[in-house]
Amino acid sequence: MPHPRDILRLARPGDWTKNSFVLLAFVFWAANAVRTQTAEEVWAKGGAVVLAFVAFCLVASGFYAINDAIDAAKDRGHPVKARRPVASGAVTVTQAVGLGCTLIAGALAVGFTTDEGLGWAVALYGFLQVLYNLGLKRIAFVDVTTIAAGLALRAAAGALAIDVQISVWLVLCVFFLCLYLGFIKRMCDLVAAE
Repeated sequence: MPHPRDILRLARPGDWTKNSFVLLAFVFWAANAVRTQTAEEVWAKGGAVVLAFVAFCLVASGFYAINDAIDAAKDRGHPVKARRPVASGAVTVTQAVGLGCTLIAGALAVGFTTDEGLGWAVALYGFLQVLYNLGLKRIAFVDVTTIAAGLALRAAAGALAIDVQISVWLVLCVFFLCLYLGFIKRMCDLVAAE
C-alpha cells in the first residue's frame, strides 16, 4: 500500500490553483448580488461554486494520476520527473490508474449532483483531457490551445454551477490570457532546453 504522502503527491494539489477559474463567475455575480439577493441565496451559490471547484480538483487529479501511470517509463529517464510517485516506484501503475478512475468518477458524481450543466462541463473537460493525453500534448500550438480551452471551460463551469448566464467575454478573456501565458511558458521551456 502506498504512503498517503505519495498518493497526495500523485494528486498534485499544488496545481489545484488552476481550478480557481471556476470562481470567477461567482465573484462577478456576488459583486452585484450583495445589494439585491438574500444572504441565503448568496450562501447557496457560494456552496455550489465550491463544489464546482472540488469537482475540477478531483477530475484534474484523476487525469494527473493516469497520465503519470502512462508516462512512468519515460519519466524514469527524466532528471525531475523521475521523482514522481509512479516513476519512482512509490505507487504502482495499477494503483495510479485505479486512483485516477476513482477521482474522475467522484468528480462526475459531484458535478452532476450539484448541477446537470456542471456535470456535463466536467465530462467535457474529461473528454478534452483524454484527447490531450492521447496525443494533443505532442502537437505544437495545439497543446497550449487545449490547455487554454480547459481553463476557459472552468470559467464557464463556474457560471453553470451557480445558474447564471455564461459571459462570452469572461470565457474569451480567460482563454486568450491562458493562451498567451502558455506560449510564454513554452518559449521559456525552449530557452531552458537550449
